Amino acid sequence: MIPYRFPDPNTRRRQTFCMMVIGLIGLVLVWNVTGCQRTPDAHTHVPEPAQPAREDTRTTIAIPENLSYRTATVQKRTIVETLQTTGRTALDPTRRVLLTALQRSIVRRLAMPGETVERDSVVAVLEPVASPGMEYTLRTPLNGLVYRRFANPGEIVDANARLLEIVDLSVIWVWVDIPVSERHRLSLPVHVKIQVPGQPEPISGHIDQMAPQVGADRLLKGRVILRNRQHLPAGLPVRVVIYLGSRTALVIPKEAVVFDGVRAVVARVTRHNGHLTVSETEVTLGTEGDTYYEVLTGLQEGDTIITRNAFLILKSRRLREAIEDEDE
Repeated sequence: MIPYRFPDPNTRRRQTFCMMVIGLIGLVLVWNVTGCQRTPDAHTHVPEPAQPAREDTRTTIAIPENLSYRTATVQKRTIVETLQTTGRTALDPTRRVLLTALQRSIVRRLAMPGETVERDSVVAVLEPVASPGMEYTLRTPLNGLVYRRFANPGEIVDANARLLEIVDLSVIWVWVDIPVSERHRLSLPVHVKIQVPGQPEPISGHIDQMAPQVGADRLLKGRVILRNRQHLPAGLPVRVVIYLGSRTALVIPKEAVVFDGVRAVVARVTRHNGHLTVSETEVTLGTEGDTYYEVLTGLQEGDTIITRNAFLILKSRRLREAIEDEDE
Protein backbone atom coordinates (compact mmCIF):
# COMPACT_ATOMS: atom_id res chain seq x y z
CA MET A 1 0.00 0.00 0.00
CA ILE A 2 1.38 3.35 -1.09
CA PRO A 3 1.02 5.97 1.57
CA TYR A 4 -0.91 9.25 0.55
CA ARG A 5 1.31 12.32 0.34
CA PHE A 6 -0.32 15.69 0.87
CA PRO A 7 0.74 18.29 -1.76
CA ASP A 8 3.16 20.98 -0.83
CA PRO A 9 1.37 24.27 -0.02
CA ASN A 10 3.78 26.22 -2.22
CA THR A 11 3.00 23.96 -5.15
CA ARG A 12 -0.75 24.54 -4.74
CA ARG A 13 -0.28 28.31 -4.76
CA ARG A 14 1.74 28.13 -7.99
CA GLN A 15 -0.95 26.04 -9.68
CA THR A 16 -3.70 28.45 -8.61
CA PHE A 17 -1.74 31.45 -9.94
CA CYS A 18 -1.16 29.72 -13.28
CA MET A 19 -4.85 28.97 -13.67
CA MET A 20 -5.76 32.58 -12.97
CA VAL A 21 -3.29 33.81 -15.59
CA ILE A 22 -4.68 31.35 -18.15
CA GLY A 23 -8.23 32.50 -17.34
CA LEU A 24 -7.37 36.19 -17.83
CA ILE A 25 -5.73 35.48 -21.16
CA GLY A 26 -8.88 33.64 -22.26
CA LEU A 27 -11.13 36.55 -21.27
CA VAL A 28 -8.98 39.00 -23.27
CA LEU A 29 -9.16 36.78 -26.34
CA VAL A 30 -12.95 36.43 -26.05
CA TRP A 31 -13.34 40.24 -25.60
CA ASN A 32 -11.33 41.01 -28.75
CA VAL A 33 -13.33 38.59 -30.87
CA THR A 34 -16.76 39.81 -29.73
CA GLY A 35 -15.70 43.51 -29.88
CA CYS A 36 -15.12 43.34 -33.63
CA GLN A 37 -18.72 42.25 -34.13
CA ARG A 38 -20.50 44.79 -31.89
CA THR A 39 -23.01 47.34 -33.19
CA PRO A 40 -21.26 50.60 -34.24
CA ASP A 41 -21.82 53.64 -32.03
CA ALA A 42 -22.43 57.24 -33.09
CA HIS A 43 -18.77 57.76 -33.96
CA THR A 44 -18.43 54.64 -36.07
CA HIS A 45 -18.76 55.21 -39.84
CA VAL A 46 -20.44 52.33 -41.61
CA PRO A 47 -20.71 52.86 -45.39
CA GLU A 48 -24.27 52.52 -46.65
CA PRO A 49 -24.96 50.24 -49.57
CA ALA A 50 -25.04 52.12 -52.91
CA GLN A 51 -28.56 52.97 -54.09
CA PRO A 52 -29.40 52.46 -57.75
CA ALA A 53 -29.57 55.77 -59.71
CA ARG A 54 -33.15 57.01 -60.18
CA GLU A 55 -34.12 58.93 -63.27
CA ASP A 56 -35.54 62.41 -62.52
CA THR A 57 -38.85 62.38 -64.36
CA ARG A 58 -39.82 65.86 -63.18
CA THR A 59 -37.41 67.89 -65.31
CA THR A 60 -39.43 67.48 -68.48
CA ILE A 61 -43.07 67.22 -69.42
CA ALA A 62 -44.57 65.06 -72.10
CA ILE A 63 -47.18 66.93 -74.10
CA PRO A 64 -50.55 65.24 -73.45
CA GLU A 65 -52.07 63.46 -76.40
CA ASN A 66 -54.94 65.14 -78.27
CA LEU A 67 -53.98 68.56 -76.82
CA SER A 68 -53.41 71.15 -79.50
CA TYR A 69 -50.65 73.68 -78.98
CA ARG A 70 -48.73 76.37 -80.78
CA THR A 71 -45.09 77.38 -80.45
CA ALA A 72 -43.13 80.58 -80.96
CA THR A 73 -39.45 81.42 -81.15
CA VAL A 74 -37.98 83.82 -78.63
CA GLN A 75 -36.50 86.74 -80.55
CA LYS A 76 -35.33 90.29 -80.21
CA ARG A 77 -37.35 93.21 -81.48
CA THR A 78 -37.53 96.96 -81.13
CA ILE A 79 -39.90 97.99 -78.37
CA VAL A 80 -41.20 101.45 -77.61
CA GLU A 81 -41.03 102.58 -74.00
CA THR A 82 -44.08 104.49 -72.85
CA LEU A 83 -45.43 106.12 -69.71
CA GLN A 84 -49.18 106.09 -69.16
CA THR A 85 -50.61 108.94 -67.12
CA THR A 86 -53.49 111.40 -66.96
CA GLY A 87 -54.11 115.01 -67.89
CA ARG A 88 -56.73 117.73 -68.07
CA THR A 89 -57.70 120.20 -70.77
CA ALA A 90 -57.35 123.92 -70.08
CA LEU A 91 -57.99 127.21 -71.84
CA ASP A 92 -55.19 128.99 -73.61
CA PRO A 93 -54.75 132.16 -71.49
CA THR A 94 -53.31 134.01 -74.47
CA ARG A 95 -56.49 133.47 -76.52
CA ARG A 96 -59.17 135.27 -74.54
CA VAL A 97 -60.71 138.72 -74.57
CA LEU A 98 -62.50 140.77 -71.91
CA LEU A 99 -65.29 143.08 -73.10
CA THR A 100 -66.13 146.18 -71.00
CA ALA A 101 -68.75 148.97 -71.07
CA LEU A 102 -67.77 152.11 -72.94
CA GLN A 103 -69.65 154.41 -70.56
CA ARG A 104 -72.14 154.24 -67.73
CA SER A 105 -74.97 152.24 -69.30
CA ILE A 106 -77.99 150.07 -68.83
CA VAL A 107 -77.43 146.48 -70.00
CA ARG A 108 -80.16 145.61 -72.49
CA ARG A 109 -78.86 142.30 -73.82
CA LEU A 110 -75.88 140.09 -72.98
CA ALA A 111 -74.73 136.74 -74.37
CA MET A 112 -75.13 133.70 -72.09
CA PRO A 113 -72.19 131.76 -70.60
CA GLY A 114 -71.40 128.70 -72.71
CA GLU A 115 -72.77 130.30 -75.87
CA THR A 116 -70.64 129.84 -78.98
CA VAL A 117 -70.03 133.08 -80.82
CA GLU A 118 -68.46 133.94 -84.17
CA ARG A 119 -66.06 136.74 -84.88
CA ASP A 120 -67.76 140.17 -85.27
CA SER A 121 -71.07 138.88 -83.94
CA VAL A 122 -73.00 141.09 -81.43
CA VAL A 123 -72.64 139.82 -77.88
CA ALA A 124 -73.89 142.86 -75.88
CA VAL A 125 -76.38 145.72 -76.33
CA LEU A 126 -76.23 148.69 -73.91
CA GLU A 127 -78.11 152.01 -73.48
CA PRO A 128 -76.06 154.96 -72.22
CA VAL A 129 -77.51 156.52 -69.09
CA ALA A 130 -76.59 159.95 -70.44
CA SER A 131 -78.42 159.32 -73.74
CA PRO A 132 -81.71 157.55 -73.08
CA GLY A 133 -83.18 155.79 -76.11
CA MET A 134 -79.84 155.38 -77.81
CA GLU A 135 -78.02 152.04 -77.95
CA TYR A 136 -74.57 150.80 -78.80
CA THR A 137 -73.34 147.24 -79.35
CA LEU A 138 -70.25 145.23 -78.49
CA ARG A 139 -68.89 142.66 -80.93
CA THR A 140 -66.49 139.79 -80.27
CA PRO A 141 -63.11 140.07 -82.01
CA LEU A 142 -62.68 136.29 -82.24
CA ASN A 143 -64.47 133.01 -82.68
CA GLY A 144 -64.96 131.41 -79.34
CA LEU A 145 -67.08 130.71 -76.34
CA VAL A 146 -68.64 132.99 -73.76
CA TYR A 147 -66.69 131.81 -70.75
CA ARG A 148 -67.96 134.18 -68.05
CA ARG A 149 -70.59 136.91 -67.70
CA PHE A 150 -70.11 139.66 -65.11
CA ALA A 151 -73.46 141.48 -65.44
CA ASN A 152 -77.10 140.75 -66.24
CA PRO A 153 -79.68 142.45 -68.47
CA GLY A 154 -81.39 145.38 -66.72
CA GLU A 155 -78.39 146.27 -64.56
CA ILE A 156 -76.62 149.63 -64.69
CA VAL A 157 -72.88 149.31 -65.12
CA ASP A 158 -70.17 151.94 -64.90
CA ALA A 159 -67.75 152.86 -67.62
CA ASN A 160 -65.02 150.21 -68.10
CA ALA A 161 -67.03 147.69 -66.06
CA ARG A 162 -66.41 144.07 -67.11
CA LEU A 163 -69.23 142.49 -69.07
CA LEU A 164 -68.08 139.31 -70.81
CA GLU A 165 -65.01 137.07 -71.04
CA ILE A 166 -64.78 135.28 -74.37
CA VAL A 167 -62.21 132.57 -75.06
CA ASP A 168 -60.91 131.15 -78.30
CA LEU A 169 -61.41 127.36 -78.33
CA SER A 170 -59.70 126.77 -81.67
CA VAL A 171 -56.59 126.00 -79.61
CA ILE A 172 -56.68 124.21 -76.27
CA TRP A 173 -54.02 123.16 -73.79
CA VAL A 174 -53.61 119.83 -72.02
CA TRP A 175 -51.71 119.78 -68.74
CA VAL A 176 -50.14 116.32 -68.42
CA ASP A 177 -49.33 114.79 -65.02
CA ILE A 178 -45.71 113.59 -64.85
CA PRO A 179 -44.28 111.81 -61.78
CA VAL A 180 -41.14 113.48 -60.50
CA SER A 181 -39.30 110.14 -60.65
CA GLU A 182 -39.84 110.03 -64.44
CA ARG A 183 -38.61 113.55 -65.17
CA HIS A 184 -35.10 112.38 -66.12
CA ARG A 185 -36.52 110.17 -68.88
CA LEU A 186 -38.11 113.08 -70.74
CA SER A 187 -36.25 115.10 -73.32
CA LEU A 188 -38.44 117.92 -74.68
CA PRO A 189 -40.27 117.93 -76.99
CA VAL A 190 -41.85 114.56 -76.12
CA HIS A 191 -44.40 112.86 -78.36
CA VAL A 192 -47.72 111.98 -76.67
CA LYS A 193 -51.10 110.56 -77.59
CA ILE A 194 -54.18 111.83 -75.79
CA GLN A 195 -57.23 109.62 -75.39
CA VAL A 196 -60.42 111.61 -74.95
CA PRO A 197 -63.39 109.84 -73.32
CA GLY A 198 -65.94 108.83 -75.93
CA GLN A 199 -63.60 109.26 -78.90
CA PRO A 200 -62.22 106.16 -80.64
CA GLU A 201 -59.04 107.71 -82.01
CA PRO A 202 -56.35 109.37 -79.85
CA ILE A 203 -55.01 112.84 -80.57
CA SER A 204 -51.28 113.21 -81.24
CA GLY A 205 -49.27 116.06 -79.77
CA HIS A 206 -46.02 117.04 -78.06
CA ILE A 207 -45.10 118.20 -74.58
CA ASP A 208 -43.24 121.40 -75.35
CA GLN A 209 -42.92 122.91 -71.88
CA MET A 210 -42.70 121.84 -68.24
CA ALA A 211 -44.11 123.76 -65.30
CA PRO A 212 -41.27 125.07 -63.08
CA GLN A 213 -42.70 123.79 -59.80
CA VAL A 214 -43.79 120.44 -58.36
CA GLY A 215 -47.32 120.17 -57.04
CA ALA A 216 -48.40 118.91 -53.63
CA ASP A 217 -49.23 115.58 -55.30
CA ARG A 218 -45.55 115.16 -56.31
CA LEU A 219 -46.42 115.66 -59.95
CA LEU A 220 -44.95 117.93 -62.59
CA LYS A 221 -47.14 119.47 -65.29
CA GLY A 222 -46.24 119.19 -68.95
CA ARG A 223 -48.03 121.38 -71.51
CA VAL A 224 -49.44 120.13 -74.80
CA ILE A 225 -50.95 122.64 -77.26
CA LEU A 226 -53.63 121.20 -79.55
CA ARG A 227 -55.70 122.44 -82.44
CA ASN A 228 -59.15 121.94 -80.99
CA ARG A 229 -60.80 120.29 -83.98
CA GLN A 230 -62.85 118.12 -81.60
CA HIS A 231 -64.27 121.19 -79.80
CA LEU A 232 -63.10 119.95 -76.42
CA PRO A 233 -64.19 121.93 -73.36
CA ALA A 234 -61.80 123.08 -70.67
CA GLY A 235 -61.42 120.97 -67.54
CA LEU A 236 -61.95 117.63 -69.33
CA PRO A 237 -59.94 114.70 -67.82
CA VAL A 238 -58.03 112.66 -70.41
CA ARG A 239 -55.62 109.73 -70.54
CA VAL A 240 -52.15 110.37 -71.92
CA VAL A 241 -49.47 108.02 -73.29
CA ILE A 242 -45.97 109.53 -73.28
CA TYR A 243 -43.48 107.99 -75.73
CA LEU A 244 -40.05 107.88 -74.10
CA GLY A 245 -38.02 106.19 -76.82
CA SER A 246 -37.20 102.79 -78.32
CA ARG A 247 -34.66 100.01 -77.72
CA THR A 248 -33.95 96.39 -78.68
CA ALA A 249 -35.08 93.71 -76.23
CA LEU A 250 -35.94 90.01 -75.95
CA VAL A 251 -39.73 89.56 -76.11
CA ILE A 252 -42.29 86.75 -75.92
CA PRO A 253 -46.06 86.71 -76.59
CA LYS A 254 -48.24 87.47 -73.57
CA GLU A 255 -50.20 84.24 -74.00
CA ALA A 256 -47.04 82.21 -73.38
CA VAL A 257 -46.68 83.44 -69.78
CA VAL A 258 -48.32 81.53 -66.92
CA PHE A 259 -48.40 83.25 -63.52
CA ASP A 260 -47.88 80.96 -60.54
CA GLY A 261 -48.32 83.21 -57.53
CA VAL A 262 -45.50 85.76 -57.76
CA ARG A 263 -43.62 83.62 -60.29
CA ALA A 264 -43.87 83.92 -64.06
CA VAL A 265 -43.16 80.68 -65.94
CA VAL A 266 -43.22 79.51 -69.54
CA ALA A 267 -43.29 76.09 -71.17
CA ARG A 268 -39.95 75.80 -73.01
CA VAL A 269 -39.74 73.20 -75.77
CA THR A 270 -36.66 71.05 -76.37
CA ARG A 271 -36.02 68.13 -78.72
CA HIS A 272 -34.39 64.91 -77.49
CA ASN A 273 -33.78 62.03 -79.89
CA GLY A 274 -36.46 63.30 -82.20
CA HIS A 275 -39.07 63.70 -79.45
CA LEU A 276 -40.44 67.00 -78.19
CA THR A 277 -40.38 67.57 -74.45
CA VAL A 278 -41.38 70.59 -72.42
CA SER A 279 -39.75 72.04 -69.30
CA GLU A 280 -41.14 74.62 -66.92
CA THR A 281 -38.88 77.67 -66.99
CA GLU A 282 -39.14 80.65 -64.66
CA VAL A 283 -38.62 84.05 -66.31
CA THR A 284 -38.15 87.62 -65.14
CA LEU A 285 -40.38 90.05 -67.02
CA GLY A 286 -39.63 93.64 -67.94
CA THR A 287 -41.67 96.08 -70.00
CA GLU A 288 -45.24 95.07 -70.79
CA GLY A 289 -46.64 95.85 -74.23
CA ASP A 290 -50.07 95.33 -75.76
CA THR A 291 -49.25 91.80 -76.97
CA TYR A 292 -45.85 90.99 -75.49
CA TYR A 293 -43.64 90.90 -72.40
CA GLU A 294 -39.99 91.80 -72.31
CA VAL A 295 -37.87 88.93 -70.88
CA LEU A 296 -34.92 89.93 -68.69
CA THR A 297 -33.78 86.46 -67.51
CA GLY A 298 -34.69 82.81 -68.04
CA LEU A 299 -34.68 82.56 -71.84
CA GLN A 300 -32.30 83.13 -74.71
CA GLU A 301 -32.82 84.24 -78.27
CA GLY A 302 -33.82 81.26 -80.40
CA ASP A 303 -35.52 79.27 -77.60
CA THR A 304 -38.87 77.71 -78.46
CA ILE A 305 -41.84 78.14 -76.13
CA ILE A 306 -45.47 77.05 -76.04
CA THR A 307 -47.94 79.87 -76.68
CA ARG A 308 -51.27 78.11 -77.01
CA ASN A 309 -52.46 75.91 -74.08
CA ALA A 310 -49.24 76.50 -72.11
CA PHE A 311 -51.26 76.59 -68.90
CA LEU A 312 -52.82 73.16 -69.54
CA ILE A 313 -49.47 71.60 -70.42
CA LEU A 314 -47.80 72.91 -67.26
CA LYS A 315 -50.83 71.89 -65.21
CA SER A 316 -50.46 68.30 -66.43
CA ARG A 317 -46.97 68.26 -64.94
CA ARG A 318 -48.22 69.51 -61.58
CA LEU A 319 -50.82 66.75 -61.56
CA ARG A 320 -48.21 64.12 -62.30
CA GLU A 321 -45.94 65.42 -59.53
CA ALA A 322 -48.81 65.26 -57.05
CA ILE A 323 -49.51 61.64 -58.00
CA GLU A 324 -45.81 60.70 -57.67
CA ASP A 325 -45.62 62.37 -54.25
CA GLU A 326 -48.59 60.32 -53.07
CA ASP A 327 -46.99 57.11 -54.36
CA GLU A 328 -43.83 57.86 -52.42
